[in-house]
Amino acid sequence: MGDSISVGYTDNPAWTVPFQFGYRSGLYTRLTNSGMSLQYVGNSLEPWNGASGNPATPTALDLRRIGQDHCQAFSGQGTSYIAANIAAWLVGDRPDIILLMIGINDISNGSTGEPTVAEVNLSNIVQTVVNNSPNTHLIVAQITPYSSYTDAITKYNNYIRNTLVPYFAAQGNFVTTVDQYTNMLVAGTTNIDASLYANGINHPNAVAYGRMEQTWFAGIQALALPPPPPMINLVINGSFETPDYANGTNASHNITNTAGSGWTLTAGVSGAGSGIDHGDPYGSVGSFPAEGAQQAFLQSSGNSTVMRISQTISNLAAGQYYQLSFQAKSRLRYLGANPFKVRMIDGTATNLLFGGNDIVPNTAGYALCISAPFQASNSVMTLEFADHGLGDSFHLSWIDAVAVYALPGINITGRVSNSGQFQVKFNGDANLSYSVIGTTDLFLPLTNWPVMGPALFQGNNSFLYIDTEVTNVPRRFYRMRSP
Repeated sequence: MGDSISVGYTDNPAWTVPFQFGYRSGLYTRLTNSGMSLQYVGNSLEPWNGASGNPATPTALDLRRIGQDHCQAFSGQGTSYIAANIAAWLVGDRPDIILLMIGINDISNGSTGEPTVAEVNLSNIVQTVVNNSPNTHLIVAQITPYSSYTDAITKYNNYIRNTLVPYFAAQGNFVTTVDQYTNMLVAGTTNIDASLYANGINHPNAVAYGRMEQTWFAGIQALALPPPPPMINLVINGSFETPDYANGTNASHNITNTAGSGWTLTAGVSGAGSGIDHGDPYGSVGSFPAEGAQQAFLQSSGNSTVMRISQTISNLAAGQYYQLSFQAKSRLRYLGANPFKVRMIDGTATNLLFGGNDIVPNTAGYALCISAPFQASNSVMTLEFADHGLGDSFHLSWIDAVAVYALPGINITGRVSNSGQFQVKFNGDANLSYSVIGTTDLFLPLTNWPVMGPALFQGNNSFLYIDTEVTNVPRRFYRMRSP
């Protein structure tokens, strides 16, 4: 999260220094090599929106091809922009970890005054994160300098290191810091190394971005996060990698050839319908898969027939909650996306996911779609992606990396904060509301337990209740209920 440096800009708009996603691609490689499973989130379209020229296709790891080109980073923006949008981003992205580096655009090159406005905005950003998403780990970077010394940046970084982060950390919040400033210095000195700048002003070059990725990686490792419990994807061939449809050009477009794929597909007319693409069958229009070499497509039929991609999901547990995720995008040079709905079908009963709303993928690249938790009504159900039966054959959406996972059981934790409040945290269904009842007498009938108050949704299926009246109560028992 941040500005053009978090996007990975170099010497735009000339782009003589190739765009390689800045530190993000190298950090992704480091994290996955360390055994971490991750998904970048965010909805910034930069730099592919052409706002500062058009970079060439990256020659190294292209995050777009693996569904990882996501961030909340915007060229030219500062702390006020992040402060104005952070609450909405927390709801939409549900981040586990935020890497925040923002502030250089608030500070003029060469300025010496205390950047008070930027400091206040930054404090408000952090406060919003700890209030609205207290389980999120926020790493605030001490920002990189301009290519010439700017005293105000030193003061701003001192504020982050010595005041801001210690204040929030002392209250038990998950707020830490890393030092990105020293990555731009001549080794062993306090002198800024001008050779590390791609544009001679503020954007790092590949060497500097490599240093930054290592600093972020060390900051994430220092969190010592416990490994997540193993999760089993109940979808067979969710990345549509089998069978292998490569041909002599290593690219192919296959309508309803389902043998061995685990999926049921449907055909329209004139070569339209649903199927599996290998490689980039449309050439230069960005039809690469989100992961692997293949992806499914859902193309409007040409005869108003509903097109479907479906699979029977087994090994569900009736009553258990599950969650669906997949990547989706649409073709640029057709008439746009082929809107579709997603269903879990149990015989004649249908559970419409995503609130029954259409999924309308964009053309900028793959976007991650995650459903609200849903409850299995049977041990075997059918997952279906179905369009609206458009009469033409010129709307097309791609789907990849489909997964259905069982959600973990309810986990309840409690702790006393530094301010003396008792915080009760638990996971639940994001579509439900919860209240907390409590008593000091465990033998009191449940019907007589008083209602303590509502639990507040924190994002990522997490809820929080804060008991402010515990000073004179040596113990209290809590239960969660819905409604």
